[in-house]
Amino acid sequence: MVRYSNPARARCRCGAVQLEVKGAITRFYCHCGICQRLNNAPYGEPVFAWRWDVAVNDPSQLTWKRHRRTPINVNRGTCRTCGTLILEHLALSPVSIVIASTWENKELLPPSQGHAFYETRVADIEDDLPKRSGYVSSQLAVTKWLATAALQGDTQGP
Repeated sequence: MVRYSNPARARCRCGAVQLEVKGAITRFYCHCGICQRLNNAPYGEPVFAWRWDVAVNDPSQLTWKRHRRTPINVNRGTCRTCGTLILEHLALSPVSIVIASTWENKELLPPSQGHAFYETRVADIEDDLPKRSGYVSSQLAVTKWLATAALQGDTQGP
């Protein structure tokens, strides 16, 4: 878990939604079809943070949609103006997700722990990070990355 001396900032494409993030737990690359579609990219990059460490400048600028097709109930917040996916809340959890592509200073992102749902990738990724395929393997890996990082002591970010 990384704590920031000055909050990291994230924003949608048009700037109507801005976030401050006081700390980040972990990050990974998600190659599932949902992340590909919602991020309009080959993969999503969720950055997990405690909900109380994320502040939204104007919550009324977010449109929330709950996706119930997956076993994990996620409420996704997009900008009402430009449609950028910026924030997600895991149901029945104190964890939020801030999408990495919305961060203003990418150097403040925690290191990525690996790739999940790699079997649905649209291109091979050449790195040394673990690559998990299949629903159970991917969910177990994400749970491990989140729990391991959350239980480690806070470190000061840049």
